[in-house]
Amino acid sequence: MKKLSFILLFSMTTIMLFGQKRGEKSEKIEAYRVAFFTQKLDLTADESKAFWPVYNDYQKELRELRKAERQLNRGNYGEMSDQELEEAIEKRFELRQKQLDLEKQYYKKFKAVLPMKKLAKLPRTERAFRSELLKKVKEQRERGN
Repeated sequence: MKKLSFILLFSMTTIMLFGQKRGEKSEKIEAYRVAFFTQKLDLTADESKAFWPVYNDYQKELRELRKAERQLNRGNYGEMSDQELEEAIEKRFELRQKQLDLEKQYYKKFKAVLPMKKLAKLPRTERAFRSELLKKVKEQRERGN
């Protein structure tokens, strides 16, 4: 549930980050992500060229799994039978396992395009990016009020 709350908060903040059209917002966020990751991971031009297509594919697949998890969490558990609840819990386990499997699959792909030291920094960089993005949204919101 904590993960879902963070994902929802992150999604909402990215939407509100810039006072422009949705496509332009996404482009600005993506440009910021590329700059942030490139700087934090110290990517060379060749590494960056190989890394971003793999990372974008990974994010796309991860978004699909998270979307399925969000849909599952929308269920009204108070109105479900024990059997339905058990099935929902099992489905949640399956989705989490698929996320772990996806991470393992993409670990191999990232390993082919990044040195191990940079690959090891990737999860920390992702967390730092989300944190910075949330901070920027908060600052933007405070300036607007």
